[in-house]
Amino acid sequence: MAAADILVMAVYFSGLLIASRSEALKKIFPAPELRHQVDFSVRASANHGTQPKKPQDLGSKAGHAVALICVGYFLTKLSNFLAKMIPFPGASTGTLCLATLALLSIASVVSPEQKWRPVAKPLARQLLNIFFAAIGASARFSDIMGIGTPILGLTSIALLVHSFAIGSLTFIVNKLLKTEISLAELLVASNANIGGPSTAAAFAGGLPSPSGGHSGGGGDEQGGLVGPATAAGSIGYAIATSLGVAFASIMRKILSIE
Repeated sequence: MAAADILVMAVYFSGLLIASRSEALKKIFPAPELRHQVDFSVRASANHGTQPKKPQDLGSKAGHAVALICVGYFLTKLSNFLAKMIPFPGASTGTLCLATLALLSIASVVSPEQKWRPVAKPLARQLLNIFFAAIGASARFSDIMGIGTPILGLTSIALLVHSFAIGSLTFIVNKLLKTEISLAELLVASNANIGGPSTAAAFAGGLPSPSGGHSGGGGDEQGGLVGPATAAGSIGYAIATSLGVAFASIMRKILSIE
């Protein structure tokens, strides 16, 4: 089952990267020329003015990395504790995502973001690589020809329906309501729905924002679509995981599956 999921998601993510570079799709979902331009200019100037004139201390970076890992461990324990108090399937994943969002909101207020930026991005990238490696190590592609075949077909159909629905509905909404949903925003929203907050944030960081810069920015610049991608993916995990596990439990009882 894991092998089928990995194969389909690899094709899906490759499709997103190809779509992000498609000139035809950029004409269908054009990016507004002036939206956020002033905000990005001000933010870039502010970041340039506040950059340290000397390299960050290695010990400080290590301390921040250890602190972030401890925070992640605390959130995991907290979500498991809260999940035991909520008699609902999938509550652990939901509480973890909500707790992460809450902590990020608090941290953005009480702690300056600048000192976390040098370590947050590389640490997140390495932990994400470990996550994918752990899943891939347990997957056997020979299973695709066996039990994974129905799952491969089902997930492929689900992704095709999702891609067609989100693309066509966005096009209709742009035309009827005169909104300005760009191709970058469309692809990041799709990634947040399918891949979750981690892949959506990484994908958004490498895409140009509607104003023409990078949504996640290069170096220490932050903002654009990364924040919305993380929020949408986390909320989606919290809601959809719980509903999916609950639906599976109900169907097992209806179909009398042990």
